Amino acid sequence: MSLGPTIAAHRGAFTARSALPKTLLAAFALHAIFAAVSWFVPPAMNSDSATGFYIWDCWRAGAPWNHVIIPDSADISQNSSLFQAWWSPGQYLVTAPWQLAGLSLGHAITTGGFIATAVALWGFWQLYRSFGFSSSVAGWSVLAVACNWTMTRTYGDYMGGETALFAVLPWLVLAMRPVLDAGALSWFAVPSLYWIGAMAKNSYIPIGAGLIAGFRGARLWGQPWVTAAKLAELARWAAWFALGHLLFWGTYLRFGYSPAA
Repeated sequence: MSLGPTIAAHRGAFTARSALPKTLLAAFALHAIFAAVSWFVPPAMNSDSATGFYIWDCWRAGAPWNHVIIPDSADISQNSSLFQAWWSPGQYLVTAPWQLAGLSLGHAITTGGFIATAVALWGFWQLYRSFGFSSSVAGWSVLAVACNWTMTRTYGDYMGGETALFAVLPWLVLAMRPVLDAGALSWFAVPSLYWIGAMAKNSYIPIGAGLIAGFRGARLWGQPWVTAAKLAELARWAAWFALGHLLFWGTYLRFGYSPAA
């Protein structure tokens, strides 16, 4: 008996299972089209994003990192610098560095925005598959995300931190679930993941808390209202969150003023 047809059949079945669905490819193609249009019709930006790019320009002009140069209030003929903690640096770090490659600001936004979006879409694909979604359902889900206004707005009205947050969010969710059960390693990994998200955008702060509660909440189900185990688990949640915010505060927030401080 020849094994050729059997091997060919298994190979074909494996290819069918492992091939990326057309809906996923359509999600990337959609954003490639948006990026191509944005290349010739550069996006606008709001005042928040403009401040971020001004901070970047100040750094390139010799100011300390993440400082904005402003007139000295005591003598407006002199300059002073101020650490800008109101927004996280992800607001401009996703796109502005592409200017170092000689791109204009508009082309830098388009390039950085498209790459960040592609990273986000691939991350959501991996996230949905890790949750057990079939290839078809995961593909349609990613396509739905790709059509979301928050994802497509980058090419017409650059928002800043939202683009950075979307790029890292699915990967942070993917990483958070296993590290919460990683024993001693979790005391380093969870605050580190929190720091990455917060540096992308301040609004990750409540998201980080929600991920801890969401992935560990099952440990509290079915227990009496107050037990030593439940109190210990809640204390662990609070400690993880506090360590993450302390890391973010110690390396960023404390140097300037921000509502997140």
